[in-house]
Amino acid sequence: MKVTIIGGGIAGLATAYSLLKHAALANLPITCTLLESTQHFGGKIRTELIDGFIIEGGPDSFLSYKPWGVGLCRELGLGDRLMGTNTQHHRTYVLYNGRLREFPEGLVTLAPSQALPLFMSPLLSMAGKLRLLMDLFVAKSPSNGTDESLASFFRRRFGAEVFERLIEPLMTGIYAGDAEQLSLRATFPRFLEFEQQYGSIIKGMLASRRQRMKSDTGTQPKLTTFVTLRGGLVEMVRALVASLERTGKEKMLLRNGVRVTGLTQASSGEKPKYEVTLDSGESLSSDAVVLATPAFTAADLLMSLDSGVAEQLRTIPYTSTATVSLAYPAASLSNAHSLKGFGFVIPRVGDHD
Repeated sequence: MKVTIIGGGIAGLATAYSLLKHAALANLPITCTLLESTQHFGGKIRTELIDGFIIEGGPDSFLSYKPWGVGLCRELGLGDRLMGTNTQHHRTYVLYNGRLREFPEGLVTLAPSQALPLFMSPLLSMAGKLRLLMDLFVAKSPSNGTDESLASFFRRRFGAEVFERLIEPLMTGIYAGDAEQLSLRATFPRFLEFEQQYGSIIKGMLASRRQRMKSDTGTQPKLTTFVTLRGGLVEMVRALVASLERTGKEKMLLRNGVRVTGLTQASSGEKPKYEVTLDSGESLSSDAVVLATPAFTAADLLMSLDSGVAEQLRTIPYTSTATVSLAYPAASLSNAHSLKGFGFVIPRVGDHD
């Protein structure tokens, strides 16, 4: 079986790795070709070492409670390279009405797990704090398979004030998207599971904590919510590429600097064939094609195969982000001693002048 993967970002590399692993376990003969249009693999992951600083040009961490990233790192032999946020500088801040205020501890995972920090926080009014507690009594939504936006879900569970001042800025820092459009099922499905299973996000978080404590064997080091690799996320990219190259070119061929210009179905039936056309004029015959590309790129390639799917893909909105890394001597900051944390977020509401 010949498989072509279009896109050499982290999604394409991980797909190739998983495909070859499961094919080997099932003893299935397979050859895989991965095509990347740029000169480097890893997509948006860009790590540079500048003047002793590890600088990330794209994502700088991933969520540890979503098990796949951590699991992949351990499979690749990077388990001892995983590192969390600095526990001595664990604070996060919110810029609200011109001042940096500490984010309530226990809410960094977007769901309250500690009551006292929340009730002591000046970021919420008493009415907002009481409305948050109503999560314990708000009825769960019908389990009918329909999706809900992040904004709708968190307003319904916690109220508008908690969403606007705390949840929305933190979520935007993770996804750089509009909460009114982001899918709950695609981003934080475990909160939907908490609601359906326990009838409350707070109850679900507490139950999850009890389960973790009960199942903790002490064999793996505890990880913070956000984790990365000691040399930057490029370590994961390099490890994936090295693992794929060790498979051998007869099973796995990695090609960069190659742009795909067309995708057509060469034959139909139970086992259709596909032709992948490259900018060089070369054509690759494939039994299966994986599109590990942005939605708008996939839409262009799928237009001749399924215009309906292509048009749906075009409706997915994208946003642009900029990463600016600045370093200052601690001595140049008069209040450096009070800013021991790993960042701050800015809500849309409030006076930021």
